[in-house]
Amino acid sequence: MRPRSGFLLPTLLILTPALLFLMVNEKGLVKVFRLHHELDQIEHSVQALSKENKALSDEIDRLENDAGHLERLVRQEYGYVHKNDVVLTFK
Repeated sequence: MRPRSGFLLPTLLILTPALLFLMVNEKGLVKVFRLHHELDQIEHSVQALSKENKALSDEIDRLENDAGHLERLVRQEYGYVHKNDVVLTFK
């Protein structure tokens, strides 16, 4: 009794190339997985850039509205002093 084995081989011969084609063609599974991975990377980059953008916006706000912050920054970065400050130089 071999009625099923005669059906199995032709089915495999037809389905195997069809499945391979579906996996590797330009719209196949391999490309779908690659695109999902690329999407994840882009979403991660967007999140990181959003955090950086928020931090920069906060810094701009502080520079525009907080004179004390601006003064501290100018003193630290550029070495500015007040008119009555005493500057000590060590050699």
